[in-house]
Amino acid sequence: MVSKKSASVDRLRMFLDKLRETSGFIPDVIMVDYADIMRPAFNNPEKRHGIEGIYEDLEAMAQELDCALWTCSQTNRGGTQKEFVELDSTSEAFAKCFGAYLILTLQRSPEDKVANTGKLFVAKNRNGPDGLLFSCFIDTGKGRIDVLRQIIKNDGGSPGSGGSGTPFDGRRKDLWNLCWSKTK
Repeated sequence: MVSKKSASVDRLRMFLDKLRETSGFIPDVIMVDYADIMRPAFNNPEKRHGIEGIYEDLEAMAQELDCALWTCSQTNRGGTQKEFVELDSTSEAFAKCFGAYLILTLQRSPEDKVANTGKLFVAKNRNGPDGLLFSCFIDTGKGRIDVLRQIIKNDGGSPGSGGSGTPFDGRRKDLWNLCWSKTK
């Protein structure tokens, strides 16, 4: 376990290199809880520049390892008042959205919290449609989220039919397809 204040992308990379050397383990997915509080490689006078660097370094590491990387972030204050959270509600550093292949937002009103429900919004998707909104069952006690039904459909096609960036390759595409199939 690494303390939040000392966790950096370089330290994570060294840990993964050691795992590969000692046991041959190569991850398919790396889950970072959570990137915004990692230590940046360089001290920056503005916090947002440090966060931007962390996300760029994580993206580069995931590409080098040919694996998916999953992290979470929080909204700014304005995002807490929205029905569903869009990219403009990103806290601290909007630039952390630039390298992401997929950005999902999860939001819950006070009524949703009582009913164990919420909304999942596809805010960005380089490999398929975005602007999709789904209702969810959320059991925070078990850490479980079940996607129930689609509320809004953006007729942008299906995964792999376009998107705003380049398609996944290798294992990342397979993992994306697996994740997407679970949300249908």
